[in-house]
Amino acid sequence: MSVYFEVYEIVKDIPRGRILTYGLISNLLEKRLSAQGVGWALRALSNDKTNKKYHSGNVPWHRVINSTGGISTSRNTEMQPDLQQSLLEAEGIVFNSEGKLDMQKYLWSERLLCLIIAALMTASLFVLPAYSKPTPEQALQELKAGNKRYLSGKTNHFEVDSVRREMTAINGQKPVAIVLGCSDSRVPVEMVFDQGLAELFVVRVAGNVCATSELASIEYGVKYLGIPLVIVLGHSDCGAVKAAVDSAVNGSLLPGNLPTIMSKIAPAVAATRRSHPTEKGDQLVHSSAIANVWMSANDMLSNSSIVKEAVYSGKVKIVGAMRDLKTGAITFLGEYPQPARLMSKQSTK
Repeated sequence: MSVYFEVYEIVKDIPRGRILTYGLISNLLEKRLSAQGVGWALRALSNDKTNKKYHSGNVPWHRVINSTGGISTSRNTEMQPDLQQSLLEAEGIVFNSEGKLDMQKYLWSERLLCLIIAALMTASLFVLPAYSKPTPEQALQELKAGNKRYLSGKTNHFEVDSVRREMTAINGQKPVAIVLGCSDSRVPVEMVFDQGLAELFVVRVAGNVCATSELASIEYGVKYLGIPLVIVLGHSDCGAVKAAVDSAVNGSLLPGNLPTIMSKIAPAVAATRRSHPTEKGDQLVHSSAIANVWMSANDMLSNSSIVKEAVYSGKVKIVGAMRDLKTGAITFLGEYPQPARLMSKQSTK
């Protein structure tokens, strides 16, 4: 069945007085047709009723609008500019002075959308594409591309619609990567990699340290979710690293349970002071933050047979990265262990 016909089957079932968006229909089709493509499909509808199954008289194209609640005035160049709004108003839908409707009030319910998905699948109107797990390199390239999109402002995941929530609840999660990152609120992991719901398995803790709980979470992602990539993500101006540097340089003590985190970062600070004895202040903090990324990667590899086996078998890559808080850019530092060391380890087996 043509994907256009699948669009028409969905639209035919939209109840009177309810609407869907182009993007929601695209999601129902598992992105096999873009939101713009859905618009073209509706534009292709003929007024000729000799096609008894699909024509503009029995496919209520006017019940599909854009994601802002606005109508589409360009579905057909021959269409009256206010026709879509008039048709919807005749069904009891109210527009405000800006020509927008209340999405929350008129959007077709999640329950009915799920029924459509089930009906389409039962009728074999479309087949969901088989999930193809990415290689570690493919996963890394996706995150690099995602950060570029984030920096350009051309995000693919600026919102999560009801269909995406329902589909991930039904089909489960298939994250492309595990990210061990800092709790700092200026480093929203999914956003900076431009990844959507169920696409990243995120473990966050102050200082992006890899202690027992963090490592157990990573092991779960590697062993049971089959995730091929682990990113250890540090960032500039990290408060936890600053505190660890201050403790090492000035002997400052922190209250409560904070020394537990400091004890994980302290070896990175000590190693940085040995290798860069002239560095002080912000420079020392930044170098220590990078060293701390590698320390967490080392802790991960050294303390987990699950992670170690996955890395040395080539199923998983561990990659270090740093995010610049001012620019938002992520610098990928490379693999851990370095490929040469990895090959040497494999050759001794």
